[in-house]
Amino acid sequence: MVSAVAEVLYRVHIDAPENVEVYLDGNYVGISPCSFKKTSGSHVITLRKSGYETRSYTVQVDEEKK
Repeated sequence: MVSAVAEVLYRVHIDAPENVEVYLDGNYVGISPCSFKKTSGSHVITLRKSGYETRSYTVQVDEEKK
């Protein structure tokens, strides 16, 4: 018998502003609202939309399981 261990994947959600391109460390994630896998460490989140100023934010993501 093989026992399966379910790995819980925690995610970071970007809800606002809506309908902007979201990049994590320079890699395209999607159009907000969207989410991506939580990975601890320092990361740069960039929000981009044609006709608007591109904004980048450096965030520190903890290792907590939530």
